[in-house]
Amino acid sequence: MAANNVDRSPTCPTCLRTFSSYRGRAHERSQHPLSYHDTEVAALRTEVKKARRDPEELAMMANFEAKNFGARNINTRIKTEVLPHRSIEGIKGARRAETYKALVRQAALPQSAASMLAPRSPPLPVPSTTSEGPPVPNETPFGSPIIPISPGSAASGSPATSSSHEFRG
Repeated sequence: MAANNVDRSPTCPTCLRTFSSYRGRAHERSQHPLSYHDTEVAALRTEVKKARRDPEELAMMANFEAKNFGARNINTRIKTEVLPHRSIEGIKGARRAETYKALVRQAALPQSAASMLAPRSPPLPVPSTTSEGPPVPNETPFGSPIIPISPGSAASGSPATSSSHEFRG
């Protein structure tokens, strides 16, 4: 039987018949199989699940491993210097996970490289228009003007009609 004998009484919970010992449970199994099996299944489902690893512990391990890249006996060093309450087998298991490996790669990146992954450039100003003619170029933060492309320019695919020099690169 899957359930513990401690939380059972010698009384049948369905028909309330009393027995002299816990063996009266055989009566419940033969006479009331649906309720008997429902209680057994419920007892099996209430088992405690394994405790999972704390994300903070994983981050501490990943930072330590990134700082000590190529060190020998890294599992033992993590146990002694970072997580003394964890077993070496538990540390090995955590290090096998792909999410942990990604944390180590991220921790190994220099801070300047990590900031380069998401560059932030200032937004470009929108050219202002006047009611009299074409848009007037605005100045960018770097001092060079933003020159809008008109529909008849060389950038749109039509040949240039002016004698100015064009840069094609």
